[in-house]
Amino acid sequence: MEFYQIILLVFFGTSQLIGFFIYLLNMPDGDGVPEKFIGFVIWCIYVVLSLGIYFYLGTINYY
Repeated sequence: MEFYQIILLVFFGTSQLIGFFIYLLNMPDGDGVPEKFIGFVIWCIYVVLSLGIYFYLGTINYY
């Protein structure tokens, strides 16, 4: 594995955890569905972005 790929894996793993904890912290106690939904959407965008960056930088090596 390349050095930058290891850094990306570490960044991807930590960003997943951070995003999920932010999502859990933003979950309201009552029936506040919009806040929960917005937190989930932000987490999904975070996952997709980090996955996209990881795969995009991973494929550069093969060309």
